[in-house]
Amino acid sequence: MAFFEWNDSLSVGITEFDAHHKRLVELINNLHDENSGGHSRIVVGNTLLALSNYVIYHFLAEEDVMHRHHYPDYEPHRQEHIALTEKTLGFVAAFHRGAEDITSELLNFLVAWLKNHIMTVDKKYQGFLNNKGMH
Repeated sequence: MAFFEWNDSLSVGITEFDAHHKRLVELINNLHDENSGGHSRIVVGNTLLALSNYVIYHFLAEEDVMHRHHYPDYEPHRQEHIALTEKTLGFVAAFHRGAEDITSELLNFLVAWLKNHIMTVDKKYQGFLNNKGMH
């Protein structure tokens, strides 16, 4: 069983963003597997970098769509993205400074945050963007 299971309750009803969220789940699972499987810090670090880069890519894509469609909660949503990005990059920096077990803490944080963010914040844009023709 995967560390973080995707299920339909996490769907936001927009194919592009569901695909992004599934990729984030996959990257979190990869990082978990590498961290718990005794892989080298280089392998774990490379996956951590890929995950943090994909988080930023996804947030920018989501924000671009929300901005173009004048989503009314764009700014608070964007602020949540900024907070997560800063927190994630802090974990990455600590990992590269040699901190031990930072990856486990990051994994637990990311799973909790992503589930909560999708279920409570991202789901809010679903109806709005569906009405703008996004599915």
